Amino acid sequence: MKTEFKMEDSELLEMIDIARAPSIPVMLIGGVSTGNEKQESANNFWKRLGEKYKFKCDTVEAAPNKGYNFFLAEPTIEESKKSKPTENIEVAIGLLAEVLAATDNPKEIKKLLHDFLDGVKLNYGIEA
Repeated sequence: MKTEFKMEDSELLEMIDIARAPSIPVMLIGGVSTGNEKQESANNFWKRLGEKYKFKCDTVEAAPNKGYNFFLAEPTIEESKKSKPTENIEVAIGLLAEVLAATDNPKEIKKLLHDFLDGVKLNYGIEA
């Protein structure tokens, strides 16, 4: 599944410079192809961005209805393994529910809820 990424303005300018560079005709000399520098530059650009932002460089496409800085690509395996904040909070809520189900001590329940809400505020900036 593709994810939205945003490149910096300086990276966008670099991409524009690559696109505006004059094309040199491709020639075949002694079985060796030359003059494909523009394509190689573009491929290297996306490869560098992929390493920086952790996406597969051969999966890039424009992000519809977004500015030129935005694009879609498949995250690398290490990036896609990162859990999203909503997943983290769902796990925390599940654990809290299990602990609450195991106790009937009102003071302990109050402390657990207080600690949980403090953690939500700290980690997610959400006033609960």
